[in-house]
Amino acid sequence: MTTAQNFYWFLCYGLFGGPPPWGGSYSLGMDTLGLKIAKLDPRMIVRPTFGFTETARIVSLIQLLPRDALIGLAGHSMGVHTICDVAKQIAPRRVALLAGFDATIWAPLTELGSNVDRAVSIQGTNIFSLVGHKPLTPGPLFRGKIEYFKTSLRHELLDDDPALEGLIVSRAKECLPPAAALAA
Repeated sequence: MTTAQNFYWFLCYGLFGGPPPWGGSYSLGMDTLGLKIAKLDPRMIVRPTFGFTETARIVSLIQLLPRDALIGLAGHSMGVHTICDVAKQIAPRRVALLAGFDATIWAPLTELGSNVDRAVSIQGTNIFSLVGHKPLTPGPLFRGKIEYFKTSLRHELLDDDPALEGLIVSRAKECLPPAAALAA
């Protein structure tokens, strides 16, 4: 009998993310998203949310996981840049789902590679937001599925939106194989 396949999640705050006093309560929607994903199924293993500078730490933690483990990555603002870098650095390991909440236009964004199976790009379009506005970009070898969504919510608020969080939760659920299918 095959054991149920776990789905490991790594989420990233943006530049001023995280709870005070280190952050400005910015990107805390990543914490809420993590809680919602964890409630989906006992196989959803959600790590505590990381800062956007912790690429190497996330990569090292993923390298410790079983090779066939499902990997999910989500980030807000500069955290999107982090998760795209992580996806590139862990290749050829598969990323089942990568969710970007409004990457910033002020920094280069790594293209999605052939190891990303599915991606969701949430792009803010609010003219009063000076950051954000950058969609995920598939690289030349990307063969997965990517969905694009635009929102007029301000950059600092869109990761807290229950509808956008619900969208990612539903996509995460779609990526998780049925437990009965894993029993032999």
